[in-house]
Amino acid sequence: VATALALYSSAENVALQEQLPSKREAIAVPDEVSPDLGAFLGYLVGDGHISRVKHHLGLTTADVECIEHFASLVHGLFGLRCIVKWDDGRYRVLVHSENVSDLLVEELGLTHGPSGSHYHSRPQDEPSARWRRRRLWIT
Repeated sequence: VATALALYSSAENVALQEQLPSKREAIAVPDEVSPDLGAFLGYLVGDGHISRVKHHLGLTTADVECIEHFASLVHGLFGLRCIVKWDDGRYRVLVHSENVSDLLVEELGLTHGPSGSHYHSRPQDEPSARWRRRRLWIT
């Protein structure tokens, strides 16, 4: 994970982002692996989802403490605010950021899209060639 974070915020990647026109909001990217990043990834893998179609990621829970902690992690790690919606007996905590989704899917290897009847953010079954070369994998 540390290697992916370093590559994502590398000078080459930042320079490329500055050259391309974008309507995306800039995000903060963690400099290192931390307990907060681990907790954020744990929420996503446990009860979270990444939707490329709806352009958001988030958490589904009825636990108010989880909502507050997840929202605090999102703000502390990426500088973004969450939207909380009530949905049929549970809350949906949503983050609208394609940049965070890109980081999670393309660099950290989390999955996106439907898994059965729900969206779940799980590590892919087989790491990409890029990850195998670096021997980095989220388990």
